[in-house]
Parts: sequence; C-alpha cells; structure tokens
Amino acid sequence: NFLPILNLQFNYELENDDRLDLSGDRNWNLAAVLTFPLFKGGANYTNLRRSRAEKRQTELTTYAMEDYLITETRRISRQLITSALQVESNRTGLEYARENYDILRSLFEQGMLTSSEFLDAETMLFSAESNLISTYYDFITAIYELNKYTTLKEVQ
Repeated sequence: NFLPILNLQFNYELENDDRLDLSGDRNWNLAAVLTFPLFKGGANYTNLRRSRAEKRQTELTTYAMEDYLITETRRISRQLITSALQVESNRTGLEYARENYDILRSLFEQGMLTSSEFLDAETMLFSAESNLISTYYDFITAIYELNKYTTLKEVQ
C-alpha cells in the first residue's frame, strides 16, 4: 500500500499500409502516470492506529466493567449481611416492644397507668413493627440486587 505505482498507456494508430510509420503527429499516444500513495498510505496507517486504539479502549472498558461487577458484588454482599443483622436486631426489638406493650396493657387495665403512657407503648410497638418490615424489605432488595450481579456468566 505504500509503494509508488507507474501506469503506462500506449496507443498507436495503424495506417492503411499496415506498416510501422514513426512520422506524423497523429500516430502515437503515450501517457505515463507515476503515483505515490501518500494520502492513501497515510489513511491506511491512520485507520490502523484508530482500530488499535478502539480495540484497546474496548479491552479497558471490559476490564473496568469486570472490576465494577466484582466491586458491586462485594458491596452488596456486605449490605446483605448488614441487612440480615438489622433484621435480627429489629426482630428482637419487636419482641421487647410486644412484651412492654403486654405489661403496660395489663397495668392500664388495672388502672395503674395513664392512657398517654399506654399510647406511647402502642406507638413504640407500631414503630418496632414498621422497622422490622422496612429491614425485611431492605434484605429482600439486597438479595435481588445480588442475584442481578451474580447471575452473569462472567461473575460466576
């Protein structure tokens, strides 16, 4: 692609006597074209460099995506463990809130407790139930997100 090209074109008109006659202006046509593929060769080289750069960019993007998947899988695994611990903690908190509610209800029925204090126990029980439901939701969401990253063939 980088070598020069020489094109020769020759045209000769035969006259009536079918002999070679070198006299006259109309008998000979000779054209010589010498081309140097500077721009074409430069374009080929530029395209080669561009394709190598695109290939390298694709490889680096692939490596970055693999690193991202591994990092996200580790992060979500840690989040899943934290969510599981929070579920256990909130479950224990709900049990304590139920026991507290039962004790305060018993005291309220006996008339030893005001209604505002009993209302506080109900609020605490409702809050504990809401916290447990919220942490269950976070735990389930973390499981689905972890499945999203670990079901890819590259991560397994």
